[in-house]
Amino acid sequence: MTYSELARAVGHPKAARAVGQVMANNPFALLIPCHRVVGSDYSLHGFGGGLDMKEWLLAQEGWQFAGKGTSRRLKSEVKGQKPRP
Repeated sequence: MTYSELARAVGHPKAARAVGQVMANNPFALLIPCHRVVGSDYSLHGFGGGLDMKEWLLAQEGWQFAGKGTSRRLKSEVKGQKPRP
């Protein structure tokens, strides 16, 4: 799910940045899996444990990535499809 999709799901379609801020301050990362929220271009964005940890957690769930550093994206998006684990 992207930050924008989550904002729409909670009834505030223009609040993607606010959703990101909430995720950044999430003290219950294991109970509320904020590592699963990605950018609207399916790239990895902020995570309290760092992007390497976010990528590792997603990889443990079966996601694959294309690119390195700040250009990391879920691999299926590169093919023009919505990512699926």
